[in-house]
Amino acid sequence: MYSALLRIVVEIAKKKKTKSKISVKVLENEIQKSYHSHIDYMEAGGYDTFYQAMQRLTKDGVMTPIKASPLTHKDLPLHEYYWIFGKRKTEKWNDAIIFMLSDEIDMHKYRSFPFLQTKKNLSRLLSLYRFLKSIDGHQWINREERSFMLFGDEKFLGSPQGRTFLNRINLTLDDLKIEPPEGELEFWQSPRFEDKPSVTILIVENHATYKTFKKCLKAGKWDFSHQPDMLIFGGGNGIASTLSHLHAYVKGKDVSIRYSGDIDPAGLNIFYTLVSRYPEYQITLAEDIYLFMLQRKDRACQQETLQKLSRDARDYIQENHAILFKRAEDLFLQNKRIPQEIINSDTIYESG
Repeated sequence: MYSALLRIVVEIAKKKKTKSKISVKVLENEIQKSYHSHIDYMEAGGYDTFYQAMQRLTKDGVMTPIKASPLTHKDLPLHEYYWIFGKRKTEKWNDAIIFMLSDEIDMHKYRSFPFLQTKKNLSRLLSLYRFLKSIDGHQWINREERSFMLFGDEKFLGSPQGRTFLNRINLTLDDLKIEPPEGELEFWQSPRFEDKPSVTILIVENHATYKTFKKCLKAGKWDFSHQPDMLIFGGGNGIASTLSHLHAYVKGKDVSIRYSGDIDPAGLNIFYTLVSRYPEYQITLAEDIYLFMLQRKDRACQQETLQKLSRDARDYIQENHAILFKRAEDLFLQNKRIPQEIINSDTIYESG
């Protein structure tokens, strides 16, 4: 629904010369008309999905809520009116520049909304482009340091404007090699963990799957290979920082670490980040868990945002997990992904 709503907003913007006010009711009516029937609209998620699409367009800076307007009377309220930007005269970037930037950056929104083509945005994108071209030569640093390095403003990436800038091009702080704030390691360990000289550890990207696996292990049931002595909740990119706390728990032990996450470029990039940052642990993919997920590829879903597997991650996984990489790549070529949440008590029971 997000893509359909984006197209509607773009078409409206093309007919306007300046910034214009639009009713959220009009937008909802237009999105409903884009479906064959009201039943199709409801099957696509109805108002809840429309609300999420509106929130995302606002987050991306495509439209701005008029905060003086009242909120709608719904469980998920939106402002009744929003500003959208018309097709006013712009500085219009050279097509060759946009094509060059597209090699590293998702430029879709800058093409769709010419009003974003300002000198300031171009300067920021060029700085970002040069950084991404040479990213392998850069170290992980904190947000304020990277922000100052790229944009000459240490507060930019932490500001609403900075977050909108990154959202428009589908980049995260992790993509800029920015260290996440340190948190605590969330984990479960078997009762005999302390006594074992060699331990197997499984890192799980998502919390729902972490809880499912934890429940299985506590019940003494494990339907995959390499039953873990310790289960760690990854929390997406956060594990790149929190895994530094692991040494306090495994000191003096032989450690084998496996990683399990979503089957999408973002999930595999997280795995490669751990491999490169913690070479002392020799982290591998939990192939049996990934194969379990791939057996249910008929449940794969479309990627909502453009995700890109880094060159180094691609090369490493292709070399060390060739068969798994080939099957995952087939999905990526169809712009599909498999969330880790496909693993649950029901699907584990079905396979058993």
